[in-house]
Amino acid sequence: GRADITPQTGYYLFGWVRSDARAQGQLTRLFARAIVLQRGKRKVALVSVDLGAVPNGLVADAAERVSGRGFSARNVVVSASHTHSAPAGYFNYPAFNTVAPTDTTPSDFELAAPADPQLYTFLARRIATAIRRADRDRAPASAGWGTTPLLGLTQNRSIEAHLAGHGIVRGFGEGSVGLDPLGYRHTIDPLVNVLRVDKFVGSRRVPIGIWSTFADHGTVVKPTFTYYNADHHGAATRLAEAAIRRLGGVPRSQTVVNAYGNTDEGDMTAGI
Repeated sequence: GRADITPQTGYYLFGWVRSDARAQGQLTRLFARAIVLQRGKRKVALVSVDLGAVPNGLVADAAERVSGRGFSARNVVVSASHTHSAPAGYFNYPAFNTVAPTDTTPSDFELAAPADPQLYTFLARRIATAIRRADRDRAPASAGWGTTPLLGLTQNRSIEAHLAGHGIVRGFGEGSVGLDPLGYRHTIDPLVNVLRVDKFVGSRRVPIGIWSTFADHGTVVKPTFTYYNADHHGAATRLAEAAIRRLGGVPRSQTVVNAYGNTDEGDMTAGI
Protein backbone atom coordinates (compact mmCIF):
# COMPACT_ATOMS: atom_id res chain seq x y z
CA GLY A 1 0.00 0.00 0.00
CA ARG A 2 1.06 3.59 -0.62
CA ALA A 3 -0.24 6.97 0.55
CA ASP A 4 0.86 10.51 -0.27
CA ILE A 5 2.08 12.30 2.88
CA THR A 6 3.16 15.58 1.25
CA PRO A 7 1.77 18.36 3.49
CA GLN A 8 0.95 21.93 2.61
CA THR A 9 3.94 24.20 2.09
CA GLY A 10 5.26 26.62 4.68
CA TYR A 11 6.70 24.19 7.22
CA TYR A 12 10.38 24.27 8.11
CA LEU A 13 12.44 21.52 6.51
CA PHE A 14 13.62 18.79 8.85
CA GLY A 15 17.26 18.32 9.69
CA TRP A 16 18.68 21.70 8.87
CA VAL A 17 17.37 23.37 12.08
CA ARG A 18 17.65 26.74 10.37
CA SER A 19 14.93 29.27 9.79
CA ASP A 20 15.78 30.03 6.17
CA ALA A 21 14.95 26.44 5.15
CA ARG A 22 11.17 26.66 4.82
CA ALA A 23 9.31 24.63 2.19
CA GLN A 24 8.08 26.76 -0.70
CA GLY A 25 6.89 23.94 -2.94
CA GLN A 26 7.50 20.32 -3.96
CA LEU A 27 10.11 18.72 -6.18
CA THR A 28 8.86 15.17 -5.53
CA ARG A 29 5.91 13.95 -3.52
CA LEU A 30 6.50 12.31 -0.13
CA PHE A 31 4.98 8.90 0.53
CA ALA A 32 4.26 6.29 3.18
CA ARG A 33 4.73 2.74 1.91
CA ALA A 34 3.44 -0.31 3.74
CA ILE A 35 3.78 -4.07 3.49
CA VAL A 36 1.33 -6.15 5.55
CA LEU A 37 2.16 -9.79 6.23
CA GLN A 38 -0.10 -12.32 7.92
CA ARG A 39 0.48 -15.91 8.98
CA GLY A 40 -2.45 -17.55 10.74
CA LYS A 41 -3.86 -14.94 13.09
CA ARG A 42 -0.60 -13.02 13.45
CA LYS A 43 -0.19 -9.87 11.40
CA VAL A 44 2.50 -7.21 11.02
CA ALA A 45 2.73 -3.93 9.09
CA LEU A 46 6.17 -2.79 7.89
CA VAL A 47 6.01 0.87 6.96
CA SER A 48 8.51 3.37 5.59
CA VAL A 49 7.95 7.10 5.30
CA ASP A 50 9.70 9.90 3.41
CA LEU A 51 10.34 11.83 6.63
CA GLY A 52 13.34 12.78 8.70
CA ALA A 53 12.27 10.72 11.71
CA VAL A 54 9.18 9.16 13.27
CA PRO A 55 8.12 9.82 16.88
CA ASN A 56 6.70 6.85 18.76
CA GLY A 57 3.46 8.67 19.49
CA LEU A 58 2.83 9.13 15.79
CA VAL A 59 3.23 5.38 15.25
CA ALA A 60 0.83 4.62 18.11
CA ASP A 61 -1.77 7.08 16.82
CA ALA A 62 -1.54 5.78 13.25
CA ALA A 63 -1.91 2.21 14.50
CA GLU A 64 -4.94 3.17 16.57
CA ARG A 65 -6.66 4.36 13.41
CA VAL A 66 -6.43 0.84 11.95
CA SER A 67 -7.04 -1.04 15.21
CA GLY A 68 -10.24 -2.48 13.73
CA ARG A 69 -8.04 -4.39 11.28
CA GLY A 70 -6.01 -6.00 14.02
CA PHE A 71 -3.20 -3.47 14.35
CA SER A 72 -1.67 -1.76 17.37
CA ALA A 73 1.67 -0.24 18.31
CA ARG A 74 2.82 -3.84 18.97
CA ASN A 75 2.65 -4.97 15.34
CA VAL A 76 3.24 -1.78 13.35
CA VAL A 77 6.89 -0.93 12.59
CA VAL A 78 7.58 2.46 10.98
CA SER A 79 10.96 3.67 9.73
CA ALA A 80 11.96 6.98 8.17
CA SER A 81 14.23 7.35 5.16
CA HIS A 82 15.76 10.39 6.91
CA THR A 83 15.37 12.86 4.10
CA HIS A 84 16.13 16.35 5.40
CA SER A 85 13.74 17.84 2.84
CA ALA A 86 10.51 16.77 4.54
CA PRO A 87 8.53 18.86 7.05
CA ALA A 88 9.53 19.41 10.65
CA GLY A 89 7.33 20.44 13.54
CA TYR A 90 5.36 17.26 14.30
CA PHE A 91 7.42 15.78 17.14
CA ASN A 92 5.87 14.95 20.52
CA TYR A 93 9.13 15.90 22.23
CA PRO A 94 9.19 19.66 21.56
CA ALA A 95 12.98 20.05 21.56
CA PHE A 96 13.01 18.29 18.19
CA ASN A 97 10.86 21.10 16.78
CA THR A 98 13.46 23.77 17.55
CA VAL A 99 14.43 25.92 14.56
CA ALA A 100 17.51 28.14 14.85
CA PRO A 101 17.77 31.66 13.38
CA THR A 102 20.25 32.47 10.64
CA ASP A 103 21.99 35.63 9.50
CA THR A 104 19.31 36.12 6.85
CA THR A 105 16.36 35.39 9.16
CA PRO A 106 17.63 36.46 12.60
CA SER A 107 14.19 36.90 14.19
CA ASP A 108 12.48 33.88 12.63
CA PHE A 109 12.89 30.83 14.82
CA GLU A 110 11.01 28.43 17.10
CA LEU A 111 12.37 27.16 20.40
CA ALA A 112 10.92 23.88 21.67
CA ALA A 113 7.59 24.47 19.98
CA PRO A 114 4.76 21.95 20.52
CA ALA A 115 3.81 19.64 17.67
CA ASP A 116 1.72 21.28 14.99
CA PRO A 117 -1.71 19.58 15.43
CA GLN A 118 -2.70 19.89 11.77
CA LEU A 119 0.55 18.35 10.48
CA TYR A 120 0.62 15.67 13.18
CA THR A 121 -2.95 14.57 12.49
CA PHE A 122 -2.40 14.62 8.73
CA LEU A 123 0.64 12.34 9.00
CA ALA A 124 -1.12 9.91 11.35
CA ARG A 125 -4.08 9.66 8.98
CA ARG A 126 -1.95 9.13 5.88
CA ILE A 127 0.30 6.49 7.48
CA ALA A 128 -2.88 4.67 8.56
CA THR A 129 -4.17 4.94 4.99
CA ALA A 130 -1.05 3.20 3.62
CA ILE A 131 -1.49 0.38 6.15
CA ARG A 132 -5.19 0.06 5.34
CA ARG A 133 -4.50 -0.15 1.61
CA ALA A 134 -1.84 -2.82 2.12
CA ASP A 135 -4.16 -4.79 4.40
CA ARG A 136 -6.88 -4.76 1.74
CA ASP A 137 -4.38 -6.14 -0.79
CA ARG A 138 -3.65 -9.31 1.24
CA ALA A 139 -3.68 -12.55 -0.75
CA PRO A 140 -1.77 -15.85 -0.76
CA ALA A 141 1.91 -14.98 -1.01
CA SER A 142 5.45 -16.04 -0.22
CA ALA A 143 8.26 -14.08 1.40
CA GLY A 144 11.99 -14.52 1.71
CA TRP A 145 15.12 -12.72 2.90
CA GLY A 146 18.18 -11.80 0.87
CA THR A 147 21.33 -9.85 1.67
CA THR A 148 24.33 -8.56 -0.25
CA PRO A 149 27.20 -6.10 0.42
CA LEU A 150 27.23 -2.74 -1.36
CA LEU A 151 30.72 -1.23 -1.36
CA GLY A 152 32.07 1.99 -2.78
CA LEU A 153 28.88 4.01 -2.38
CA THR A 154 29.13 5.28 1.20
CA GLN A 155 31.93 6.57 3.38
CA ASN A 156 32.35 7.47 7.04
CA ARG A 157 31.94 11.22 7.43
CA SER A 158 33.54 11.17 10.92
CA ILE A 159 36.52 8.99 10.18
CA GLU A 160 38.61 10.48 13.02
CA ALA A 161 35.98 9.48 15.60
CA HIS A 162 35.83 6.00 14.10
CA LEU A 163 39.62 5.62 14.19
CA ALA A 164 39.65 6.66 17.86
CA GLY A 165 37.85 3.39 18.58
CA HIS A 166 41.04 1.67 17.42
CA GLY A 167 43.18 3.92 19.58
CA ILE A 168 44.29 5.88 16.51
CA VAL A 169 43.98 9.56 17.40
CA ARG A 170 44.05 12.12 14.61
CA GLY A 171 42.92 15.72 14.44
CA PHE A 172 39.94 16.79 12.37
CA GLY A 173 40.74 16.45 8.68
CA GLU A 174 43.82 14.29 9.37
CA GLY A 175 42.14 10.87 9.36
CA SER A 176 41.76 8.57 6.38
CA VAL A 177 40.22 5.21 5.59
CA GLY A 178 43.68 3.77 4.99
CA LEU A 179 44.49 4.14 8.70
CA ASP A 180 41.79 1.64 9.72
CA PRO A 181 43.62 -1.66 10.36
CA LEU A 182 40.57 -3.58 9.13
CA GLY A 183 40.17 -1.59 5.92
CA TYR A 184 37.44 0.43 4.24
CA ARG A 185 34.70 -2.13 4.74
CA HIS A 186 35.06 -1.80 8.51
CA THR A 187 34.37 1.96 8.39
CA ILE A 188 30.81 1.50 7.09
CA ASP A 189 27.92 -0.96 7.24
CA PRO A 190 27.81 -2.31 3.67
CA LEU A 191 24.87 -4.71 4.00
CA VAL A 192 21.73 -4.38 1.91
CA ASN A 193 18.93 -6.46 3.43
CA VAL A 194 15.75 -7.24 1.49
CA LEU A 195 12.52 -8.96 2.45
CA ARG A 196 10.86 -9.88 -0.85
CA VAL A 197 7.13 -10.53 -1.11
CA ASP A 198 5.57 -12.40 -4.06
CA LYS A 199 1.81 -12.70 -4.57
CA PHE A 200 0.41 -15.88 -6.11
CA VAL A 201 -1.63 -15.01 -9.20
CA GLY A 202 -2.90 -18.26 -10.64
CA SER A 203 0.18 -20.42 -11.15
CA ARG A 204 2.54 -17.41 -11.25
CA ARG A 205 4.47 -15.72 -8.47
CA VAL A 206 4.29 -11.96 -8.96
CA PRO A 207 6.76 -9.77 -7.01
CA ILE A 208 4.76 -6.96 -5.38
CA GLY A 209 7.24 -5.36 -3.01
CA ILE A 210 10.28 -5.37 -0.77
CA TRP A 211 11.19 -4.15 2.69
CA SER A 212 14.78 -2.97 2.29
CA THR A 213 17.47 -1.54 4.54
CA PHE A 214 20.83 0.06 3.83
CA ALA A 215 22.88 2.39 6.04
CA ASP A 216 23.03 5.76 4.30
CA HIS A 217 22.82 9.19 5.94
CA GLY A 218 22.50 10.58 2.48
CA THR A 219 21.19 14.15 2.41
CA VAL A 220 22.39 15.08 -1.05
CA VAL A 221 19.92 17.99 -1.34
CA LYS A 222 21.08 21.13 0.50
CA PRO A 223 19.07 23.52 2.71
CA THR A 224 19.18 26.24 0.06
CA PHE A 225 16.85 24.09 -2.09
CA THR A 226 13.62 24.83 -0.26
CA TYR A 227 11.26 22.28 -1.78
CA TYR A 228 9.85 19.07 -0.33
CA ASN A 229 11.61 16.06 -1.82
CA ALA A 230 12.57 12.52 -0.87
CA ASP A 231 16.26 13.15 -1.67
CA HIS A 232 18.22 10.32 -3.26
CA HIS A 233 16.70 7.79 -0.87
CA GLY A 234 13.41 8.47 -2.60
CA ALA A 235 14.95 8.38 -6.06
CA ALA A 236 16.45 4.95 -5.35
CA THR A 237 13.12 3.77 -3.94
CA ARG A 238 11.24 4.77 -7.10
CA LEU A 239 13.87 3.20 -9.37
CA ALA A 240 13.65 -0.08 -7.43
CA GLU A 241 9.86 -0.10 -7.67
CA ALA A 242 10.00 0.49 -11.43
CA ALA A 243 12.57 -2.30 -11.85
CA ILE A 244 10.50 -4.77 -9.83
CA ARG A 245 7.43 -3.97 -11.94
CA ARG A 246 9.34 -4.29 -15.21
CA LEU A 247 11.37 -7.42 -14.44
CA GLY A 248 8.48 -9.16 -12.66
CA GLY A 249 5.90 -8.43 -15.31
CA VAL A 250 3.63 -6.93 -12.65
CA PRO A 251 0.16 -5.87 -13.87
CA ARG A 252 -0.47 -2.13 -13.79
CA SER A 253 -3.39 -2.65 -11.43
CA GLN A 254 -1.08 -4.09 -8.74
CA THR A 255 0.70 -1.69 -6.38
CA VAL A 256 4.47 -2.28 -6.06
CA VAL A 257 6.32 -0.81 -3.08
CA ASN A 258 9.89 -0.59 -1.89
CA ALA A 259 9.50 0.13 1.81
CA TYR A 260 13.02 1.46 2.41
CA GLY A 261 13.64 1.57 6.13
CA ASN A 262 17.22 2.87 6.08
CA THR A 263 19.15 1.32 9.02
CA ASP A 264 22.14 2.17 11.25
CA GLU A 265 23.11 5.15 9.12
CA GLY A 266 24.98 7.15 11.77
CA ASP A 267 28.04 8.66 10.10
CA MET A 268 27.78 6.55 6.92
CA THR A 269 26.84 8.71 3.96
CA ALA A 270 26.74 8.87 0.18
CA GLY A 271 26.21 12.61 0.41
CA ILE A 272 29.89 13.61 0.23
